[in-house]
Amino acid sequence: MTTQTTTLSSIGNLDRRIRKHVHGPVHRWFCPCAPGLEEVLAAELQALREGSEAPSEGKGLPASTLTDLSLIPGGVSFSAKLQDAYLANLTLRSANRVLLRVLYGAPAGAPEAVFALAAGVPWELFLAPHLPLVFQVSARASRIKGDALLLRPFQEGLARRFQEVGLTPPPTITRLSDADAGGVQRFMLRLESNRLTVSLDSSGEHLHRRGYRLQPGAAPLRETLAAGLLLWAGYDGSRPLVDPMCGSGTVSIEAASIATRTAPALRRPFLFQAWPSYREATFSHLARTLGTRPEAPSAPPAIFASDISPQAVSAAKRNAANAGLSAALTVSTRDFFTLAPPPGPPGLVFLNPPYGLRLGSQAPAPDGGSPEAPDATPAQPLAPGPFYEALGARLASTWAGWKYLVLVPEDRIVDAFARGLGAAPSRVLTIPHGGLRIRVVSNT
Repeated sequence: MTTQTTTLSSIGNLDRRIRKHVHGPVHRWFCPCAPGLEEVLAAELQALREGSEAPSEGKGLPASTLTDLSLIPGGVSFSAKLQDAYLANLTLRSANRVLLRVLYGAPAGAPEAVFALAAGVPWELFLAPHLPLVFQVSARASRIKGDALLLRPFQEGLARRFQEVGLTPPPTITRLSDADAGGVQRFMLRLESNRLTVSLDSSGEHLHRRGYRLQPGAAPLRETLAAGLLLWAGYDGSRPLVDPMCGSGTVSIEAASIATRTAPALRRPFLFQAWPSYREATFSHLARTLGTRPEAPSAPPAIFASDISPQAVSAAKRNAANAGLSAALTVSTRDFFTLAPPPGPPGLVFLNPPYGLRLGSQAPAPDGGSPEAPDATPAQPLAPGPFYEALGARLASTWAGWKYLVLVPEDRIVDAFARGLGAAPSRVLTIPHGGLRIRVVSNT
């Protein structure tokens, strides 16, 4: 009878226990990002901390609890209460996910220790019982050898915890692809040097899925990567941006979001909204405040997107409309090799050329003609080296005084681009994109 009474009491006081153990404490969080953009993400988090205001008559964002920023290869960790994780999901542009560190560096040199750690966490306060669990596991440089030997005692300990409080543990799925739709709870288990870190995904779908890109185009940049590179180049909306190979418009739309101070993820759901700890009133207040804060510049930003493909331009216009940002950018069908800079001061040219098999579609037409013109002689495909040399020459001759950011598929092509430009880029960043290691070259 005593055991049954204790179990029922634990379940009955769930709200009180959530307030005490989930809402009250400061938790450790981790946001992964594209390697090389850690400083960009850290700057975003710092701005998020500095931009939160103390509440005044219900207006403004609540005072931030975000502290202890730490750059780690592949992301940034920080400490904060749960409401700041809501805010991070809504506002961070370069983060891929927002992960809650339920355990961080806990000693786990044997399966029994892993079982005890898992059984000691009040999972019923964190996990939605209807969402299946999917596990990403990594065990290295530890006495426990192999991912399966780490996962089994952890799952057994988690199940034991639910049994002790009289609840059924959530089901588990084994195919990671099932997690793509965001309808599962993603677990990350990492054991290194006999120390266990356990993270829960709070985002659900990858944060690049802003909710506006219904027309993806061919091999587009992820929204998080496009925004991260814009921030890496110092773009803040105060100077013109030209995106002359815009594809489906991702770079220009992300630039418009930055320039208008629009929170990037206001149009999508998050996994934390299914957690037992979710507070609808808190989240609604944050989203409403972010959607109405008078921070946008009075004049519309100067953002010019174009592409040689009418189909790409059509997709870019639809995506901009879906994002509610059509008024912030101009989209047209143009060829970069005949495009002139817009009137006014110089800004940033962001070039994401269609490298690989699609290079021929962007080759300059003979005699400087426009390939989309009905009577233009069809352009012959250029090899990557000459194509990028032509890009560099065009920037040097027509876009003098402008900053540039160009995605280049490999080192030898960086050299070709520099030959055409007549100068080596001052910054080079290597990032993963589309299964390749892409070089980002810039003079910013």
